[in-house]
Amino acid sequence: MKNKDPRSLQDILADQTGDLFSRLTQQQTQNDTLLSRIRAVLPSHFAKRLLAATYRNHILVLVAESPAWANRLRFETENIRDFWETAYSDPEDRYRLEKIVVRTAADVI
Repeated sequence: MKNKDPRSLQDILADQTGDLFSRLTQQQTQNDTLLSRIRAVLPSHFAKRLLAATYRNHILVLVAESPAWANRLRFETENIRDFWETAYSDPEDRYRLEKIVVRTAADVI
């Protein structure tokens, strides 16, 4: 039987914030892992210029240091796609990659 006692707003918010913080922490860890794995595929001079990577809704977003590095990184997207298909193959197609988007840090700030 559920407890019918009223809960304070502070307790309710603490529960929701805890879940949110946990999800954000988990997402950041996944993004950091993804960034490291993609950097490992790139030539070292590109890897240093890749600032962030995230995957959502079948789209991989890469954030480059500057417009010049973003343009250069676009030439590496085929290698990244090959890596993705090998590393993230999934029979349920959860990690299908439909598109790779390259942005600059200025675009996302």
